Amino acid sequence: MKTDIAKQLIASVFLARKGRDITFQDFVKEISYKQQLLSEEQVKLFVEICMNSGLLSGNGEKISTNFSFTGVEIPLVFTFSPEDVLSSEGTSLTDRMLIAVDASGKVSREVATEKAREIQDFMKYMTFEIALLAVMREEGIDVTMFLEELV
Repeated sequence: MKTDIAKQLIASVFLARKGRDITFQDFVKEISYKQQLLSEEQVKLFVEICMNSGLLSGNGEKISTNFSFTGVEIPLVFTFSPEDVLSSEGTSLTDRMLIAVDASGKVSREVATEKAREIQDFMKYMTFEIALLAVMREEGIDVTMFLEELV
């Protein structure tokens, strides 16, 4: 993840909401609907990655930044590639895929892992990542960001 771009995106939400208590739904409304920068599923993944990396913290209801968002300069024309904020450099492909599974809310990490292992047992020469990709696709989770790494 490019931290500078992630901070700009986070700051844009907090500035738009006047820095008051921010909820996850505020992130979805601002990033996905008003700014139309990421899909709802990508926003979930983005917030999860930012929580894990320490840019954001929260208790489930309210989310706060771990940096001063007032000092972040946001360009007038703010564009970026989703991979800039959704990639988790330093974490394995499997971990990033499982974070995406968690962020989707459609199936738990444990259930997805169990299903992937069942597929892998049936198809002897399939890697775990490919089996997990099949489970994600079956559950309707966006897998486009992982395809290039798996091919």
